[in-house]
Amino acid sequence: MQAEITRRTMLKAGATTALTVAAGCGSGDDEFGGYCISVTSYSFREFTADETVAKIAALGIANVDLWPSHMATLGQGKRDRSAKPYHLNPNAWSSFQSALQSHGMHAPSYGVLPFSADHEANRRIFAWAKEQGFETFMADPSPDSFDSLERLVEEFGLTVGIHNHGPEDENYGRIEQVVKVLNDRHPLIGTCVDLGHFFRAGDDPVDALKALQGRIYGIHIKDVVRGVPREQERVVIGEGEMDIPAILRTLREIKYDGYITYEHENNWDNPAPYIARSLEALRQMFSELG
Repeated sequence: MQAEITRRTMLKAGATTALTVAAGCGSGDDEFGGYCISVTSYSFREFTADETVAKIAALGIANVDLWPSHMATLGQGKRDRSAKPYHLNPNAWSSFQSALQSHGMHAPSYGVLPFSADHEANRRIFAWAKEQGFETFMADPSPDSFDSLERLVEEFGLTVGIHNHGPEDENYGRIEQVVKVLNDRHPLIGTCVDLGHFFRAGDDPVDALKALQGRIYGIHIKDVVRGVPREQERVVIGEGEMDIPAILRTLREIKYDGYITYEHENNWDNPAPYIARSLEALRQMFSELG
């Protein structure tokens, strides 16, 4: 039987509907079925922050899913491994904010963050994110972090989306693992469902969406070919093995109203043309859904 979140948890979630509005995207794009589309800054990890924002804007996308380590990118594949993430690096964050503002763009989500059991450290991140206007965290939290996270989502009204990372992910790689973690936890702790990584782990992404509905605070969409070297797995949407139209239909069925974020994880030296092809494929698929 497909894993499902318990009735008790879903009743709690229903009681906090007003709090979860922040996870929605407001007015969407008719070309994408009324959904708000974003692109991960991680897709441009070999480019500087300014270059990344400009390239995403040139694709006609107004939302950026912000990778905390992007400030470590110096361009041309060069990286500053000593650089701190944005919440600990005000100068780098100010520079990225300026780039976003200059292109009229928005960064609704921040992560992936490895939250720990250190409540005060976690709280500083939440306070910073709230002040900056973020709506949700993508997270890879340690198993002992959840008591802290429950207190913080209640205090700040921000959502936390556990991000699955495929068969290599010991804690959250499979649907049933995520469902088990979320049961009886605060309803503002949910998931950032990476559809491609669930597929890589052997799960059906449609099953993931149905099992986790009501607790999905972000979607990462990509297409995947299984059984090939890792650098060849992630492909342009429509050129892999995933049933993307079925995924889009399921998003409508479960009444998902958040961001759909495209993530490209190869062609690091020039990902923009491949991202453009994937976005066009999504437009076409949405148009065919009617």
